[in-house]
Amino acid sequence: MVNSKDIITYALFFIGILITLLIPVPIKEEYRLLIITLVIFFFLVMVLSRFDERLKNKDKNIGDLKL
Repeated sequence: MVNSKDIITYALFFIGILITLLIPVPIKEEYRLLIITLVIFFFLVMVLSRFDERLKNKDKNIGDLKL
């Protein structure tokens, strides 16, 4: 399963890279914050959906073992 420390590490790394790459781009700050927020949201959705898949697989394996 995904370790919570790994998720936090990846999230902070990804956010840091994203902010570093978006600072020199000449766009309004509102749009910059919107882009950062959307990318963080999609990152969280991907990580949580993967976590959900693994939980479902583990639950299915446990159900198979009970039978």
